[in-house]
Amino acid sequence: MSDELLIPLGLGKHWSCTEMRSFFAAKGKVNHDYKTAEIGDIILFDWDKSGDCDHVGIVIENRGSEIVVIEGNTCGDNYLETCVALKTYSVNYQYFSCIIDMSGYMEDGIAEPNRGEIIE
Repeated sequence: MSDELLIPLGLGKHWSCTEMRSFFAAKGKVNHDYKTAEIGDIILFDWDKSGDCDHVGIVIENRGSEIVVIEGNTCGDNYLETCVALKTYSVNYQYFSCIIDMSGYMEDGIAEPNRGEIIE
Protein backbone atom coordinates (compact mmCIF):
# COMPACT_ATOMS: atom_id res chain seq x y z
CA MET A 1 0.00 0.00 0.00
CA SER A 2 1.16 3.49 -0.68
CA ASP A 3 1.80 6.07 2.03
CA GLU A 4 -1.09 8.08 0.59
CA LEU A 5 -3.43 5.26 1.63
CA LEU A 6 -1.86 4.31 4.95
CA ILE A 7 -1.21 7.70 6.53
CA PRO A 8 -4.83 9.02 6.27
CA LEU A 9 -6.00 5.84 8.00
CA GLY A 10 -3.67 6.54 10.92
CA LEU A 11 -0.95 4.15 9.83
CA GLY A 12 2.68 5.02 9.32
CA LYS A 13 5.36 3.47 7.15
CA HIS A 14 6.76 1.29 9.94
CA TRP A 15 4.41 -0.51 12.26
CA SER A 16 5.02 -3.41 14.63
CA CYS A 17 2.43 -6.14 15.08
CA THR A 18 1.88 -4.97 18.67
CA GLU A 19 1.28 -1.39 17.48
CA MET A 20 -1.21 -2.75 14.95
CA ARG A 21 -3.09 -4.60 17.71
CA SER A 22 -3.20 -1.46 19.89
CA PHE A 23 -4.41 0.73 17.02
CA PHE A 24 -7.30 -1.58 16.10
CA ALA A 25 -8.14 -2.43 19.74
CA ALA A 26 -8.79 1.28 20.32
CA LYS A 27 -11.30 1.09 17.45
CA GLY A 28 -13.03 -1.99 18.92
CA LYS A 29 -11.87 -4.21 16.05
CA VAL A 30 -9.87 -6.84 18.04
CA ASN A 31 -11.32 -10.12 19.29
CA HIS A 32 -10.26 -13.63 20.27
CA ASP A 33 -13.10 -15.70 18.81
CA TYR A 34 -11.16 -17.28 15.97
CA LYS A 35 -14.25 -19.11 14.67
CA THR A 36 -15.52 -15.67 13.56
CA ALA A 37 -12.51 -14.91 11.33
CA GLU A 38 -13.54 -13.76 7.86
CA ILE A 39 -11.71 -13.40 4.57
CA GLY A 40 -9.51 -10.30 4.78
CA ASP A 41 -9.27 -10.26 8.58
CA ILE A 42 -5.81 -10.05 10.12
CA ILE A 43 -4.49 -12.71 12.50
CA LEU A 44 -1.69 -11.76 14.89
CA PHE A 45 0.58 -14.35 16.51
CA ASP A 46 2.52 -14.40 19.79
CA TRP A 47 5.18 -17.10 19.24
CA ASP A 48 6.96 -16.65 22.58
CA LYS A 49 3.84 -16.00 24.73
CA SER A 50 5.31 -12.68 25.90
CA GLY A 51 2.13 -10.68 25.29
CA ASP A 52 3.70 -8.86 22.34
CA CYS A 53 2.62 -9.79 18.82
CA ASP A 54 5.40 -11.30 16.71
CA HIS A 55 3.87 -12.16 13.34
CA VAL A 56 0.93 -11.37 11.08
CA GLY A 57 -1.19 -13.23 8.56
CA ILE A 58 -4.26 -12.50 6.45
CA VAL A 59 -7.27 -14.83 6.56
CA ILE A 60 -8.18 -16.23 3.16
CA GLU A 61 -10.61 -18.96 4.28
CA ASN A 62 -12.50 -20.05 7.40
CA ARG A 63 -13.39 -23.75 7.46
CA GLY A 64 -15.15 -23.64 10.83
CA SER A 65 -12.57 -25.57 12.85
CA GLU A 66 -9.61 -24.33 10.78
CA ILE A 67 -8.43 -21.00 9.40
CA VAL A 68 -6.35 -20.69 6.23
CA VAL A 69 -3.91 -17.77 6.37
CA ILE A 70 -1.39 -16.28 3.94
CA GLU A 71 1.85 -15.21 5.66
CA GLY A 72 5.32 -13.99 4.82
CA ASN A 73 8.58 -14.95 6.56
CA THR A 74 7.42 -18.53 6.92
CA CYS A 75 10.38 -20.75 6.00
CA GLY A 76 11.94 -21.25 9.40
CA ASP A 77 14.57 -19.29 11.26
CA ASN A 78 16.79 -18.52 8.27
CA TYR A 79 15.48 -15.13 7.20
CA LEU A 80 17.58 -15.29 4.02
CA GLU A 81 15.36 -18.12 2.82
CA THR A 82 11.94 -16.79 3.79
CA CYS A 83 8.87 -17.13 1.62
CA VAL A 84 5.18 -16.33 1.44
CA ALA A 85 3.01 -19.38 2.09
CA LEU A 86 -0.49 -20.56 2.86
CA LYS A 87 -0.86 -22.14 6.27
CA THR A 88 -3.81 -23.85 7.92
CA TYR A 89 -4.35 -23.57 11.67
CA SER A 90 -6.85 -24.98 14.13
CA VAL A 91 -9.10 -22.25 15.56
CA ASN A 92 -7.63 -23.35 18.92
CA TYR A 93 -4.01 -22.71 17.87
CA GLN A 94 -2.11 -21.73 21.02
CA TYR A 95 0.03 -19.03 19.40
CA PHE A 96 -2.79 -16.82 18.09
CA SER A 97 -2.78 -13.43 19.77
CA CYS A 98 -5.95 -11.94 18.26
CA ILE A 99 -8.04 -11.31 15.16
CA ILE A 100 -8.40 -7.85 13.71
CA ASP A 101 -11.85 -7.56 12.17
CA MET A 102 -11.43 -5.61 8.94
CA SER A 103 -15.13 -5.51 8.01
CA GLY A 104 -16.40 -1.99 7.56
CA TYR A 105 -13.01 -0.51 8.31
CA MET A 106 -12.23 0.91 4.89
CA GLU A 107 -12.89 4.65 4.92
CA ASP A 108 -12.83 7.76 2.77
CA GLY A 109 -14.03 6.18 -0.46
CA ILE A 110 -11.61 3.26 -0.36
CA ALA A 111 -13.39 0.13 -1.59
CA GLU A 112 -14.41 -2.54 0.89
CA PRO A 113 -12.77 -5.86 -0.04
CA ASN A 114 -14.99 -8.64 -1.37
CA ARG A 115 -15.25 -10.99 1.62
CA GLY A 116 -17.20 -13.80 0.01
CA GLU A 117 -15.09 -14.88 -2.93
CA ILE A 118 -11.82 -16.76 -3.09
CA ILE A 119 -10.01 -16.36 -6.41
CA GLU A 120 -8.01 -19.40 -7.39
